[in-house]
Amino acid sequence: MFEELSDGFTLLALDGTDAEQRSFREAATRLGIPLTVIQDTCSGGREGYEASLVLVRPDQFVAWAGSEPRCADTILKQAVGVEQA
Repeated sequence: MFEELSDGFTLLALDGTDAEQRSFREAATRLGIPLTVIQDTCSGGREGYEASLVLVRPDQFVAWAGSEPRCADTILKQAVGVEQA
């Protein structure tokens, strides 16, 4: 999986829904954040994430993980260090 991570942010969609993936893609486009989505399953050792969505920073650290995103805009803004109004 690590060889698939991009130079920008990467969303690992491990059995995540299309709607969840779309919300992250749309938010990243609005915010001008490079985002690659990798769709996979939670099997084969990825069960350890205990989340269906994992946002990985460009330096390969996990910025956020969860199964029900609060708001993709908020998650991405926090990941890049943009202050919330």
